[in-house]
Amino acid sequence: AFTVFMIYKLLFPTRLSAETLSSAHSQGLDLFLDPKTSKRDNFGILFKMALLAAKKERGNFLEIGGGSGKFFNHNMEKFGHMIDNYIIIEPYKLLSGDGQPLAVFMEQIEKWQKKSSAANITVVHDFSTNPKVIGLFADSFFDFVYIDGDHSYIGAKSDLINYYPKVRRGGVIAGHDYCCNREEYSKIDHAPWCGKYIYPLSTSNQLKHGKDKTAFCGIFKGAEEFAKEKNFYWLYTLEGRDEGNAAGENNPSYFTIKF
Repeated sequence: AFTVFMIYKLLFPTRLSAETLSSAHSQGLDLFLDPKTSKRDNFGILFKMALLAAKKERGNFLEIGGGSGKFFNHNMEKFGHMIDNYIIIEPYKLLSGDGQPLAVFMEQIEKWQKKSSAANITVVHDFSTNPKVIGLFADSFFDFVYIDGDHSYIGAKSDLINYYPKVRRGGVIAGHDYCCNREEYSKIDHAPWCGKYIYPLSTSNQLKHGKDKTAFCGIFKGAEEFAKEKNFYWLYTLEGRDEGNAAGENNPSYFTIKF
C-alpha cells in the first residue's frame, strides 16, 4: 500500500484529498504491484491517470520504434479514444533494402487511419536521433513517451536525453527491454533478468524454447545512469516475475512520472 501511495504522490504532486485517492485507487494502479497484471499492456492505466491529474480528456502519445505495430495496435484498441495525437518514429524505411516501411507495420497504421473516430496518427520515417525529428515536437508536448528504438546503450540513453524534455510535468516516460542476461543479472543490484524464450509467447521458433533470451543490459545501464543524473528512480513492469519465476513472460518496461 505504501508503494501505491508513493506512485499516487508522483502522479498527484499537490495535496491529495480522500476522494482523489479513492478515485486513483479505483483506476487499478495497484495492478503494477501484482506480477500477473504488472505489464506494459496495462500502460493505459498510467495514461488515463496522467490525463486525470492534468484534468484532460485526451492526450498525446509518442512511440519510438514501432516494430511490427503490435504495441501500437494494442494501445489503440485499449485507450485510443483518449489519444489526440499518436506519433511513431520508425526508421525501418531507411534501413530496408527496397526503401519501403515494414508491410505488417503499415497495415496496422492504415487500419486505424481509416477509422474516423481514431486519433491523429503520424509516422515519422526517420531516426529518433535526427535533430530535425527531435525539433518537430515542442517541450512538454507529450503525455506519454514510450521508447523501444535503438537497443544499444548509447541509442537508448540518447532517446531518454532527447525526449525527456518532450514529456510534460505529470506525464509518463517509459521504455522496453529493461533487463540483463543471467550473468549480469546475478552481479548487478536490482537488474531484472530478461529470462528464457517461451514458445509461442516470446518466440515463433520452437527450437528457442527454454533458452536464455537476447539481453539488452545497455538499456538498463543507460536508463539507470539517466535516472541518477535526473535524481529519480524507475519503476518497472514485472511481466509475471515473482519469487518463483525470475524469468517472467516478457521483458520488463521501465517507467516513471515526470515531476
